[in-house]
Amino acid sequence: MNRFIKRLLVISFFSILLFSVSGCSLVSYKTEKKTTTMEVQSEEISPDGVYKAYSYIFTDGGATVPFRRGISIINADEEDGIRTIMENSPNIYLNNNSANKVVSIKWEDNTTLKVDFTNVKEDEYYTYLKVDTFNGIKIIYEN
Repeated sequence: MNRFIKRLLVISFFSILLFSVSGCSLVSYKTEKKTTTMEVQSEEISPDGVYKAYSYIFTDGGATVPFRRGISIINADEEDGIRTIMENSPNIYLNNNSANKVVSIKWEDNTTLKVDFTNVKEDEYYTYLKVDTFNGIKIIYEN
């Protein structure tokens, strides 16, 4: 066999082997669980002590993944509220937001939660979830 053809076959074989191996590691990487980082910005208990509202920022990854802002309401008697939020929420509000500014939350009464975006331009970001009522609780959004 010609020396050129032998070299071409060897290079082709190692190229295919290299792409096969890197392709397998890419697939296994994609199937692993994501690491989610969460920073609670505020936690407010309802006046009657039945619910807790959380405002937080979280991300699933690296430098190219934007922060996401979430607001959740859970039962106040949850032993590990943060874990409950990480597994089941957000249930009130979610958007993409790369700015790390605090969204203020405050209970007006037992059935009304006020969300204040005064320090954040909410319309600059894509909002995935925004509910007006949750379990009989009215959510008021202010800009």
